[in-house]
Amino acid sequence: MRRIRSAMMRTPFAVHTRSVVVNEFGANDLTYTASGTTVWGYLRGINAQETVEREGITHARTYEIMVRAQDESAVPVTARLVTGGRTFEVEGVQQYDDSQRTITLRAREII
Repeated sequence: MRRIRSAMMRTPFAVHTRSVVVNEFGANDLTYTASGTTVWGYLRGINAQETVEREGITHARTYEIMVRAQDESAVPVTARLVTGGRTFEVEGVQQYDDSQRTITLRAREII
């Protein structure tokens, strides 16, 4: 059982929602705009990997972001979270705690 650590949830994350915009060539472009919502959470790195491609080395870091369960509707699965100049793309809800007070989001950092 994971315990809630409200003192650890001191990182503010600005929620950016995804929308599709048609560009001048008629193609769909994904854009992210600030929704004006801020959620407080706890950031913990869990995985880092590198892949070598033609263009060079690609880095990917995966994180867990724990937020309060009432903030779940404020963070859609297609959202991005921005804090301190870092951007995280939400990949999904990983788990709830036993008392349903917190949820853990799985996210990867956009580098």
